[in-house]
Amino acid sequence: MQVIFLSLATALFFGFDPFFVKKGLVENPNPIAATIISLTVNVSFFLTLSLITSQFIFIGSGIIYFILAGLFAPGMARIFSYKGIDKLGASVSTPLQSTETLFSFILAVIFLEEKITLPIVFGTGSICLGVMILKREIESQRNMTDRMRDKRYLFFPVIAAALYGISVFLRKLGLNQVHSPIMGAMMTSLSSWILLTLFLSRKTIRRDFINLNRKATGFFLISGGCTSLAWLSFFYALSMGKVVVVSPVQTSHPLFTVLLSYLFLRNVERVTYKPFIGALLIIAGISLLSIGD
Repeated sequence: MQVIFLSLATALFFGFDPFFVKKGLVENPNPIAATIISLTVNVSFFLTLSLITSQFIFIGSGIIYFILAGLFAPGMARIFSYKGIDKLGASVSTPLQSTETLFSFILAVIFLEEKITLPIVFGTGSICLGVMILKREIESQRNMTDRMRDKRYLFFPVIAAALYGISVFLRKLGLNQVHSPIMGAMMTSLSSWILLTLFLSRKTIRRDFINLNRKATGFFLISGGCTSLAWLSFFYALSMGKVVVVSPVQTSHPLFTVLLSYLFLRNVERVTYKPFIGALLIIAGISLLSIGD
């Protein structure tokens, strides 16, 4: 029960993240700046926790899995995720990103020789149907020129989902050897932050930050706080439970995002009942995948 509670807490905080990111992007459409700010908050948060709990220094072979996980997510994955939110809207992009669990299952089938069962087949079909509904929702909202542009933007949340799915797989491998969720979260976020700052040139970072206003920065900082709390609960849930239980529950965050978008972002993006149906189908499919394990 504790694992489920922590997983739901993860979903709740992850659900708030796209909401505040969208609010910030409305003030200043700069996904890279949003990524750097939120990731810096994550690193600062877990470095502080590591020092307080005396878990700052740890030498072990499992650390390499956290470092590798950081190469995929959150840094690079978050850039694609925030770009998807900026171009498609939180209510459409976030449910697509929840297919990250599908990538985790694919890794399990390939490398752990998991069997493909009937629930997995139906789960995959449910996810595909949910994605189709979301794609049709995009087409119904925009004119012909924007439709062609929006279809290209669909790859942003899909790539983010793939990166997150691989990262989750690596985090679990690390937690199997290093029984410290705080250390795991700190090393993952730190390696991701280092990779991101090395990948982006100083000129790019300076350009992206020079036009930031206080209101947008505030929303991005709050987003970083939400993802920090989400990561904390997620790593603890992952350390105590199985990926096939934790991952499907935590990916229910699109429901929170779509609900928040419907309540507070009506003047920013159009939200109809279709994203709710798409989100429910995707989450149902992910749940079937976990049952079919």
